[in-house]
Amino acid sequence: MALIRLRGDELCQDGETCAALYRRTARRTALGRRTALVRGYRVTDPETLAELAKLNIPAHEGVVEVPLDMLYDLRPDDTAEVIP
Repeated sequence: MALIRLRGDELCQDGETCAALYRRTARRTALGRRTALVRGYRVTDPETLAELAKLNIPAHEGVVEVPLDMLYDLRPDDTAEVIP
């Protein structure tokens, strides 16, 4: 299995250390679902963290922030570069 980079932050300076959206080359997980992997910026803003606390997010889940333009026009069949 490898990762396919679907989108990245267009304003990223180096193109590699910024928010990105990936999918697995194996189209389905062990549970038989299609999923995406999100690499984003850690949320540190106190006001946002306070709002997130109200959502009762379980300890095994996490929240990251990504630019909205990374998600626009995203289609299930999107392909891009394979990350070995």
